[in-house]
Amino acid sequence: MTKMDPRYGVPALLALAQRASDSESEEEMELVDQSRRIAELNMMNIPSKIFHAFHEPGTSSDPWDMVASMCALINYARYSCEVNMSGSNFATRVPQADPLRSANFPPFPCEDF
Repeated sequence: MTKMDPRYGVPALLALAQRASDSESEEEMELVDQSRRIAELNMMNIPSKIFHAFHEPGTSSDPWDMVASMCALINYARYSCEVNMSGSNFATRVPQADPLRSANFPPFPCEDF
């Protein structure tokens, strides 16, 4: 699919998911259906136009599909933040994807799309 090295992609995506879940209040989390919440975290709240523009061929065209949304996120990060093919610079180029950094940084999209 995206050919990103799991040594870099997995920690980066987990950090993004954790930061997305940390931003929601406990009350908001209770109001959201668990399966939809999991999909939202995996999608990192990617707007539909970004999902469709960076859709990975061979994955579902449904933005709620976890695999498809993660692949679209990786493709978007490569395009907008210049993340390389292996993902070795993912945490450097996208500060939110670095689990070792504090949460004080600008929102994820490196460039508006």
